[in-house]
Amino acid sequence: MTADTDRRGRSRILLLLHSHLPYVPASRQGLTLEETWLYQNLTECYLPLAMMLRELSASTTPFGVTVSLSPTLLSMTQNPGHIRGYRRYLDMLFRLLSAKTVMRDSDAAGARAHLERRVTEIRRRFDEIGGHIVDEWRSLARDPRITFITTCATHAILPAYRFSTSLVRLQVETGLRYFESALGFRPDGFWLPEMAYYEGLDSVLRKCGIRYTFLDTGGLYGAGLPPAHGCFQPYVTESELLLFPRDAELSGAIWSAREGYPGDFRYREFHYDYTWSLTESELAAENIGRMPAGLKLYRITGGDTPKQFYDPREAANAVTSHARDFIRRVSMRAASISEIAGITPLFTLPFDAELFGHWWYEGPEFLQSVIEAAAHSNIECVTPNFFTAEGTYSRLLPTESSWGRNGAFETWLNPECEPIYHRIADLYTRLIRTPSSGPMAKAQQCAFRELLLAQSSDWPFFIAWKTSADYGRLRLREHLDAAETILRGMEAGTINNAYLLERERRYPLFVGTPGKPPCESD
Repeated sequence: MTADTDRRGRSRILLLLHSHLPYVPASRQGLTLEETWLYQNLTECYLPLAMMLRELSASTTPFGVTVSLSPTLLSMTQNPGHIRGYRRYLDMLFRLLSAKTVMRDSDAAGARAHLERRVTEIRRRFDEIGGHIVDEWRSLARDPRITFITTCATHAILPAYRFSTSLVRLQVETGLRYFESALGFRPDGFWLPEMAYYEGLDSVLRKCGIRYTFLDTGGLYGAGLPPAHGCFQPYVTESELLLFPRDAELSGAIWSAREGYPGDFRYREFHYDYTWSLTESELAAENIGRMPAGLKLYRITGGDTPKQFYDPREAANAVTSHARDFIRRVSMRAASISEIAGITPLFTLPFDAELFGHWWYEGPEFLQSVIEAAAHSNIECVTPNFFTAEGTYSRLLPTESSWGRNGAFETWLNPECEPIYHRIADLYTRLIRTPSSGPMAKAQQCAFRELLLAQSSDWPFFIAWKTSADYGRLRLREHLDAAETILRGMEAGTINNAYLLERERRYPLFVGTPGKPPCESD
């Protein structure tokens, strides 16, 4: 690869933040636990990251960041019901911060004042953009230093559907079309849900117009002899799809709660929520139960040590220290690789965006510190566009892989969920045989939407890890039963329009988007 003279010899970081949440309905009254997934991430992750990118974009700092936005997340942030719900959530959070139990706890005063300032700042920014974070993302996309891409319609784990190229393409094409309708352009890159790859997927992606994607380390080394440049350079498949393999070592320094930076005791505690300390009457006043509502006032406390309150000054010192340490690690690793392999390495570092701010409260500040420190070092933060614009790359035949437990899909293709994939296959086979025009067109579109929602990789993940397992089972059953109900009506020649409208009201995404996939028959 040929680079500009002033870039020669600089090691590179390709930082990707994959932003995704499964679609959860907006409640008309009260607050559901599932809604807090979106509202807490807006407060702690999505808005702080957008504000951080806005600050960088307004500067002359050389940097590159890639952000993946899932269609389900885009849909929720555009839905008026969720926008209203988020405003109600922020109002509730302010009231909880003023609850008598919190106010009486003098030890909590500093942490409480900090959180109140932060929520005020977030609320102000949310109001400034009129509640439309998609507009903010669209504006940021005008900066060539920031690249936005997308993923499958409902974050389906694609190897589970390899039996049907058209079903895979339905997920991919629906995702691409929805992203384009939201941000105004079709992305060149694509995030594989759970980084799950199977042989031949590169050809499917290229036919959809995708130029590049990201690969877990196992997909690089699982075929026998490792490629000459390891995971430190891009590769190209036979279908001319550019692959960026993940560097597990540097990624682990950031995401690992035990060995990485987020586990430092100076950082804010994620798991313990002060809401659990409120009285029954205080909770009843907000119509919520004992749930993690986002009232996080403690710092990480190890073992049996009594909980200690968060000190933002100590956390800020930790951010500065860890950002410097990370740059040092990158420099040392780059020097070692250059000496051994004779190349200037690229470190591809993909993360779930929710790590930065939600799971790791100080994450956005850490990222900004790393980016600014890199600008004053021999490290360059780049986007995939730098590599698609120039250079030739070694060929690679990647092997099947994913991230997650053992890197082999087992988290999602677990025994309890296996029958679900068979049922989806049966429903899809029947659906593609139904008429796609005339009176049946609306019903078919609704059935496809239910089938797409059933394919979310989140539901089997919840079941496999015993986190919200009942909710995962509930959503799978709901969408598959709804698809079955609609399909049986179509097969009998009767359409229940009231039922279709109710399902569309509850899940108002992809309306007018999904249909029969534009590809060859299976």
